[in-house]
This record gives sequence, structure tokens and C-alpha cells, in this order.
Amino acid sequence: MKIAPLKPRWLVLDIDGVLTDGSDTVPPGEKRLFLRDLDALTRARREGIGVAFLTGESEAVAGPVVERCGGGPALYETKDKAKGMRRLVGQLGCSLSEVCYVADGERDAPALELVGLAMSPCDASAAARSVADRVLASAGGRGAVEEVVAMICPVAGRSGDELADSVRGELNAAAKAMRTLAESGVETLVRVVEVMTGSLAAGGRVFLFGNGGSAAIAQHAAAELVGRYRRKRGALPAVALTADTALLTALANDFGYENIFERQVEALARWGDVAVGMSTSGLSDNVARGLAAARRMGSRTIALVGAEPGAVGAEAELCVTFPAPDTARVQELHLTALHAVCSCLDHLLPVEPALRDRCL
Repeated sequence: MKIAPLKPRWLVLDIDGVLTDGSDTVPPGEKRLFLRDLDALTRARREGIGVAFLTGESEAVAGPVVERCGGGPALYETKDKAKGMRRLVGQLGCSLSEVCYVADGERDAPALELVGLAMSPCDASAAARSVADRVLASAGGRGAVEEVVAMICPVAGRSGDELADSVRGELNAAAKAMRTLAESGVETLVRVVEVMTGSLAAGGRVFLFGNGGSAAIAQHAAAELVGRYRRKRGALPAVALTADTALLTALANDFGYENIFERQVEALARWGDVAVGMSTSGLSDNVARGLAAARRMGSRTIALVGAEPGAVGAEAELCVTFPAPDTARVQELHLTALHAVCSCLDHLLPVEPALRDRCL
């Protein structure tokens, strides 16, 4: 079984049917090239991928094409492509597994089977397509090379240092947001812990809900409450109102998306439970309605929002704001805050279910 390289060291190209469409132009012998394919080869080289050529054409015919493509190692008049590929990789000083080969002809098929990553244009021969790891959407001489480079260089145009700076910037932004939360948000989160501890110790339940990324965080937190965060303890009753797709789609269809949490809260929440609604904007109508319904049912209400409380915060007994610059940072803070809450609950509610039930 072949193991394709994540990023090949060498891109080896056939000429006719890959870099050109296989037809001659006027004057005879001049090969038509797709200009964006030439740009793509420049991009591949900039990303550290070598470009080589393996063709059955003579150097007189294919040499000008190689030169127009920026030059590079080339084997001409190679009829046995498998033998030629082995010879070429010996010259390149790499292994077959480090090569991406793009070819279209029946004679190319044995070589395509040898390399780490084999690709053929959509108009290649049946033999070439049958052994290729990927059949391209583009035809030879009509963007096939551009398509290949886009796949093997998904971050083309950005150097390793630029990517490292981008990653470092994201991590530093997240760390800065966490430090801000640690400096200014502890008191409010302690209050969240107190509310949830009091409810759970008295037999209450926790309901969590939100949209999109907040829905995922609701399910994440519910799993840690029912299971555990770090320490073994009794299961804590928590439900994410975002997990039942049949129920959510039925409510959205029959009552409107703005009512998907309100209706569930009306059915499930009781006096003394806790409803945790999350909205990075603070403006999610369905989350605000869910918290309002929880208040009507006599439940405690907690809102986790972004920089502004909005309508969601206005419906909560306790609103925790997270003044971060964008949605991603706010969601990271929401999850981290809930992790901190779960850590506290692990220690404050260590009893087994049977003992906790006797406290009801």
C-alpha cells in the first residue's frame, strides 16, 4: 500500500497531455502552454518543491517547454516510463515515495504506480486514470498543473516563517484573552460555581444551550458534568439542549427556530434547576427566550456572552461577559471558564449518587 507524502519533495511532470494539451500549433512543433500552470510551477518552487520532467518526446521538441517552465532535471525520449522514473529519482537523490507524478498516457501507468502520489488530468487515458491516486478536474494543458500545485501546496504563497508568525499570533491572542479573564473574571465565575453547586447539591439539574460553536461547548460541558472533569465523583445531572437533532428540527419546523430552547426549557426545567445560555454576540433571540422561559419556571439563569450582555444577558440572573476581540476568542474563553467551573464542582460535589440522593 502506497503512503502518499503530505508534501512531496519533487513534482515530476509529463509534457504532452499534462503541460500541453497534446496538440501541435502553428508553426508545427510549438507547444501551447497554459500560463497559470507556469505561475503554479513558480509557486511550487517557492514552497520548496522541486520540479522535474519525464517525457517520451525528444529534447528538440520538449526542451523548449522545459525551459519555458523554468527548467529543471529532465529525461527525454523515455519510452519505458517506470525505468525512467527510477533513473530520475536516482538523479534527484530522493525516494519514489517523495515524488508526485502527473501523467496521462497508457505508457505512463507503470510509473504512476511506483510513486508516492500519482495524478492524471481528467482527459488522460483510461490506463492512467485507473492507477492514479487522484484524477483531476482539469484537462492537460488547461489547468491540470495549477490544480496539482493547489493540492500539494495548500498554503502556497506563504513562507514557513510567515505561517509560524500567524500561528504564534493566534496563540498569543488566546493567551492574552485568558490572562485578562484570570485578572478580571474570577469573582463572577466563583458566583457561577456557587449557583451551580447549590442547585446540584439540592437535586437540581443543569441545562446548557447555544448556537453553533456555543452548541458544541454546551455538549462538551454537559459531558464533563455527567461524566467527570478530572476527579472521580458521582454523576451530575446535566443536559445539552442542542444534541437531539430530531427534537431540534421538529421544534424549528413547527414552532420556529427562535423557540427551540424555550420549548425544551418549558418541558424540562423546574424550580431550582440552572439554565446556562451562551451567545458570543449577546443577541441570540432563541437563547434569550430560553433563559426567559427558565426564569418563568423558577430556575436559576446564567448567561455567558461576549463583550456586551445584550438581550441574552438581560434575561439572566447572572451574566458573565468576556470582553474578547472576536468570536473565536470568546468561545475559547467560554469553554475555559466552564472547565474552571467543572474543576471546582469535582471537589465541591465529590459524593456518590446514592449519598447525594439522600440529601434531596
